[in-house]
Amino acid sequence: MKKQSALFAVMPALALASCGTLPPALEDGILTVGLECGYAPFNWSTTTATDTTVAIQDSSFLCDGYDVRVSSYLAEELDVELRIIKTDWDGLIPSLTSGNIDAIIAGMTDTPSRRETISFSQPYFETRSIMIVLPDSPFATATTVADFAGANVVAQQGTLQYDIIAGYEESDGWVLGAAYPTYPDALTALLSGSSEIDAILAEEPFAQQMLTQHGSSIELITILDDEGQPNDDFLITVSVGLRKADTFLLEGIEAALTALTEETRLAWMSEASEQASNLE
Repeated sequence: MKKQSALFAVMPALALASCGTLPPALEDGILTVGLECGYAPFNWSTTTATDTTVAIQDSSFLCDGYDVRVSSYLAEELDVELRIIKTDWDGLIPSLTSGNIDAIIAGMTDTPSRRETISFSQPYFETRSIMIVLPDSPFATATTVADFAGANVVAQQGTLQYDIIAGYEESDGWVLGAAYPTYPDALTALLSGSSEIDAILAEEPFAQQMLTQHGSSIELITILDDEGQPNDDFLITVSVGLRKADTFLLEGIEAALTALTEETRLAWMSEASEQASNLE
């Protein structure tokens, strides 16, 4: 297996790996993970090899990011090799259910609608959704859900954020804008100034990454509640997605994630964010 970060060395091995028994889904000795490889700092494509990059199957590119660190850790704990397949967001669940991948580790949130089709692990990261706006936007001083009434808010198609916008369109007058294939596409449209977009609702790590890259060209807004505190309705978690039948694999992943400390998770995200800040 490829060289791992020193952080991996302190993690306990799983009992199922130590006894030489693999979940049926991993009988080939490979954990095949699907992710976009285009959503920094969770995951991105690169040509620069480091201790944390993993080759993308059938590609000359490598994948890096927080999700890759989690994937590498899980593969190590399961005592298998890691294979990464770059997959469009909308294709992740179909790729999982069809057997092309064994797991989704791509910043995906466990929702009731997705749980109808697949299973989820416990969360491996917690974050929140925040707004990305232009500095001269009429919504640049907005702070609450009510302040964004009438705003044309967009997100990536198929994401939890898109569903959140739809819900607030019905209850609080938000305008559900276009669904973009990727978040970078949405940001390009916002920065062009030629679209009717007022704001992008995105996960905070991605938004912070965009702020690092674009500086004063954008502003970030944490949505507050009526008491002026961050609105807990925008707290989200991300989990590993698995086929419903792969209960043994789920047990192994759950054991590994339970052993993964919050300190290590935050260190990996900080490391990934720092590396992603140097991306062009």
